[in-house]
Amino acid sequence: MLEVLEPAQTLDLTTLEKVKQALDIDPADTSKDALLSDLITRVSSDIQNPAGEYQFFVRQKYNETVPGHGTLMLQLARTPIVEVTSVLHNSDPITDYQIADRLAGHLYRKCAWWWTAGVGWHLTGYVIPRSEHPEFVVEYKAGYIPPKNAVKNITGITQAASARVTTSTAHGLSVGDFVTFAGVGGMVEINGVRAKVKTIVSATQFDVEVNSSGFTAYTSGGTVDTRNLEWDIEDAAIVTVIDRFRNLSRDENVKSKSVGDLSITYGDRGVQQFPNRALVILEKYRRLV
Repeated sequence: MLEVLEPAQTLDLTTLEKVKQALDIDPADTSKDALLSDLITRVSSDIQNPAGEYQFFVRQKYNETVPGHGTLMLQLARTPIVEVTSVLHNSDPITDYQIADRLAGHLYRKCAWWWTAGVGWHLTGYVIPRSEHPEFVVEYKAGYIPPKNAVKNITGITQAASARVTTSTAHGLSVGDFVTFAGVGGMVEINGVRAKVKTIVSATQFDVEVNSSGFTAYTSGGTVDTRNLEWDIEDAAIVTVIDRFRNLSRDENVKSKSVGDLSITYGDRGVQQFPNRALVILEKYRRLV
């Protein structure tokens, strides 16, 4: 069972600006903005369909109940794992684990995760095949920060061994994330720097692994880009949006047949959902069932 505890502000895998640029539409031309924004949302939803073929990309916080198989690895559904808040078994906390593979969604435990299979009896006890009960409750955060709303305005940066950054709105970061600075006034030395997040202080403050004690004092302005979504995932979304936009008037999914005076229009579900270029990109993100 998978429950979303903290949903993402947006599931969009790209931005209106990127799509308009790819279509060579003048930024000042807003006549198609509503349509393109809707296509972006629909395409992003189709790619990340929980029942679909590909993994869910946008970062959210989850509560997942999973079975144990008596192995060293516990498999989580959402990836990449950003952080694990807690693991419980029958309400008892488990702490002797570590994230073994963030991209694969594996939690490692040296003494193994208990086999939670059911037991049957016929003269002697035996394990019932494929009867594992979901008994491990894992609270964790997983996924990428998408480009939409990823750029945060800075209101302060301290001169310190680990620079403390304050943003005007919630940053949505976790320890280990990377951010990039731009347009900072006063502390110009930090512009263009890609820094690793060291500590989360609050929803609007975080420390980075940058020694800014010798930098010029911060005066005003600047932004920090928190986006870490893989570029090829965004490319897949963009080419799919463009494909659907260009085919709106000649949608290959829509077929028509006429018999005498009777005309029937219907959807052909046999046509692929994504263009070939997007399929090639998404192939490496196919979920293993």
